[in-house]
Amino acid sequence: LTFGTGTAPFTMEEADEGLAPANALPQIHGYMSGGSGSYLDLGDIDSVWPGATETADGVYVVRQHDGSLQLWSTQPTRRTTVEGLSDRGIVVIDLTLDPASSPPATGPGVVLTQPVNPWKGSVEVTGIARPFEAIVEAQIEDDTGAPVSAIYSGSLRWGTRRASGYGVETNDWTEAWAPFAVRAEGLAPGDYTMVLEAEASGDPLSGLRIPFSVTEAGPVPELPSEEELGAIQALVDFAHGTVGVGTVPLADEVTLGLGLAETRTLTRSELADPDAWVSEVTAFAGFDGDFSALTTLAQSGPVRITAGPIPHCAGPPRDWPAEYDGLRQINIEPIGIDSCISWFGVSVFLDSSDQIAGVVLDLFGP
Repeated sequence: LTFGTGTAPFTMEEADEGLAPANALPQIHGYMSGGSGSYLDLGDIDSVWPGATETADGVYVVRQHDGSLQLWSTQPTRRTTVEGLSDRGIVVIDLTLDPASSPPATGPGVVLTQPVNPWKGSVEVTGIARPFEAIVEAQIEDDTGAPVSAIYSGSLRWGTRRASGYGVETNDWTEAWAPFAVRAEGLAPGDYTMVLEAEASGDPLSGLRIPFSVTEAGPVPELPSEEELGAIQALVDFAHGTVGVGTVPLADEVTLGLGLAETRTLTRSELADPDAWVSEVTAFAGFDGDFSALTTLAQSGPVRITAGPIPHCAGPPRDWPAEYDGLRQINIEPIGIDSCISWFGVSVFLDSSDQIAGVVLDLFGP
């Protein structure tokens, strides 16, 4: 990828030595523009040379959580055209920015893609980042500059925990940028600054500084224990295919659920096959296709992990079937989303020995 402004030459002159026009053009499809920017799916392109967008102000190659690549403009575009020049082996993507829009907050290796969202006792920040070793360091300071304790969420691997700082994982940093979100809860009313550090600058953090205010306290989520988080992490690792089912603390029998629509009980040996986790129903919550908690976890982005009942996105907590009575409920749900259509809940039910006796995938339909 090469970039220019105004009238670009559309040649290979700026490409690295040894590169040549493609023998076949990639299939680029899908475009969306809104109040917070626009993006273009890059189709079957799955890699990009490092630094491809370093010289393009406001345009980024972003790797999604499923591994696909998109071209992002952090400002809305009035016009986007894609033209394939087959005789020259290149694709031209022409973006015309909306002049009425304003660029987002930007710091070294970090770009916000949504307005900062403080509410009762909490704040959430979403964006894209290209951080050192794929970790964005997040910290909240009070009006004196001192770090404050908060309940942080954002990393599937590290869960939700109380700390004075937090590391947010991204799914790329060597080739492309990646989406991230971080939520902090349990804040008292006051003026604060969130610092997002994408470079290895040491302590104190010196990255993008985002001021915000909390006007009233809010509910404090119940946190899982370290043992419960360990069980969740083992399940997540199994979903990603990095460990076998033998490392997951499954009970002898596990009841799988799909919202309130169905329950089925399988043995631990049956669940060693990821295909056994798939519910083959024609439709669920307004969505078509097969459904699996493992697939959802493997493709999920930033999440919040809490204990006890949780709202069904914008609705009240679910009244689960009797099969889950008496079990401890631990929930995985996304943060950084802008619609309940993007919400999911994976509720894991643990017995008194911290073994997984039930797993329910829930969605909020359109």
